[in-house]
Amino acid sequence: MSSCSLSSGFSNDGCGSTGVQDKVCLVGSRIITTVGAAGAEQIYFANLAVSSTGYIKILSTPAAAVITLSFLLNNTALSIPAGIETLTAGEAVAFTVVGFDEITIASTVTGTVSFEYSLTPRYRTI
Repeated sequence: MSSCSLSSGFSNDGCGSTGVQDKVCLVGSRIITTVGAAGAEQIYFANLAVSSTGYIKILSTPAAAVITLSFLLNNTALSIPAGIETLTAGEAVAFTVVGFDEITIASTVTGTVSFEYSLTPRYRTI
C-alpha cells in the first residue's frame, strides 16, 4: 500500500492527503458451473468503493466461451464503457472504472476460466 498525492496523479483520482493507492495483481481461475449472469464468479472484492485503472486478460476458457465482465457496487452492476464487457480467450482489456467494490466474470460455457489482472485501486481514508 502506498500513499499518493495530487502531484503524482490527476486532480480527481481520489488521492491526496486522505487517499491511498494500492497495486493488486493476480493470476487465477474460476470454475463456472452455471452459464450466464446466474453463474457469475467473483474475481475481486473490496470492503469499500474504489476507483481503479487496470487490465484484465482472459488466459483460457472452455471452447468458444465468451466471458462477461461486471463491475458492481453493493451487488448492483455498474454501467461500464462499451467494448470492455466481453472477452474471449487471449483477449485483454484496459479500464478505468469509478466507484465499485466487486468484479465478476460469467461465461457462455461451463468449465474453468483462467485470467490475470492488475488493478490500481484508489480509495479515501478517514
